[in-house]
Amino acid sequence: MATALISLGSNLGDSQATLDTAVEQLRQTAGIEQAVVSSYHATKPIGGPAGQEEFLNAAAKLTTSLSPHELLTGLQRIEQELGRVRQEHWGPRTIDLDLLLYDDLVINEPDLIVPHRFLPFRRFVLEPAAEIAGEMLHPTLGWTVQKMLEHAVSAPQEFQVLGASPAGVEAFTQRLQAAGIVLTSDQPKAILCLGQVNAGLFAVPTLVLPADDLDRAASEAVAAIQAMQ
Repeated sequence: MATALISLGSNLGDSQATLDTAVEQLRQTAGIEQAVVSSYHATKPIGGPAGQEEFLNAAAKLTTSLSPHELLTGLQRIEQELGRVRQEHWGPRTIDLDLLLYDDLVINEPDLIVPHRFLPFRRFVLEPAAEIAGEMLHPTLGWTVQKMLEHAVSAPQEFQVLGASPAGVEAFTQRLQAAGIVLTSDQPKAILCLGQVNAGLFAVPTLVLPADDLDRAASEAVAAIQAMQ
């Protein structure tokens, strides 16, 4: 049996009823033996289009015999059955189920990345997750869910940008400074990494961003930073 951590979110329709139904479907899924669910948290939307309703977020700690890909397929099936339509990046959604952690596995494939890229940066995910899985470890960062939450809550928001291309780093840095992001080279609290530049070797949360699309990279970075607040 494996232990998996997932997040649940909804901001369309009756979000509480939708989350209740998603939890019930998780518990009825073959291969999921137990689902311990956090309380529901109301949070403001981050990173998407303006004018969205607030989200209702939760987390679930699963005991499962499903493989990571089988579990992902099960989560996507529940999303589809509950009316999830992917039309706009970070747009309003009936239901969103994300696989955050799966034991100590590290997976980097086109259809599945575990640990979830944004986990150490999303306070709205870490707060419910810490209620039921505070002891679970991020396998590359080496921090528990509880420590990631404490860092997001209390740490000054100071970031360092790294990348293989000096020109790309400079252009990306200018975008962040224009958005009011505080950058530092002295004991940064998180790393914003354009491409894979030894991203797993840092002792602070690291967000790997697309080096070939600086506009998307800046958008993802700003959203991650806002989600820590």
